[in-house]
Amino acid sequence: MIKNKLTFVPREETGKGVARKLRKDKRIPAVLYGKGEEPTALSVKKDEFQNILKEIKNDFPIVTLQNEKDKRKRYKALIKSIQINPINQDYLSIEFQRVHAHQIITYTIPIKIVGEAKGVKEGGLLEHHLYEIDVKGSLEQIPPFIELDISDLGRDEALHVKDIKWGKVQPLIDEHVTIVSIVSPRKEEVTTKVEEEIEGQEEGEEQASSEE
Repeated sequence: MIKNKLTFVPREETGKGVARKLRKDKRIPAVLYGKGEEPTALSVKKDEFQNILKEIKNDFPIVTLQNEKDKRKRYKALIKSIQINPINQDYLSIEFQRVHAHQIITYTIPIKIVGEAKGVKEGGLLEHHLYEIDVKGSLEQIPPFIELDISDLGRDEALHVKDIKWGKVQPLIDEHVTIVSIVSPRKEEVTTKVEEEIEGQEEGEEQASSEE
């Protein structure tokens, strides 16, 4: 049995009119491309694609594209991007990238935050700066997502890209970029600053009095 099989039909005609007709027929226009290969226009069944998305929800988005008319033609492909109509949430188009075993690719993976930070329990505020990250690696190495446990993160502390154990996967972003941080509430910071200024003034007055 072929895992995550998605049948397709090649299409010669392109354009907005063709795309609208396909969507009316419950099909989604798509394109398959690969390194050094000519892009191939095709279409897939909407219901099949929706079922595939449910199956790979927590996995890497790899599918096996199989020609409906010639089942010998099969391609392993990565779901690179999905365009959705912002009004009715209908699928506009799909972009597939043909891949091979051990091929090095670049891909954007989400960052999932788990746990309740120690700093939040102490009154700090959680600031989530980075929700996804571009990485480079082989299909076998790239995880479907990064899970970051922030349970031990205290107030005025942060986790950066360099704090993640990447293994053989290479992040395509500066290692010092902040992913998540715990900051003190603004009101408390202002209060602390005012108290420090008052203490400094009092110390200065005491010193001036002693000199007199």
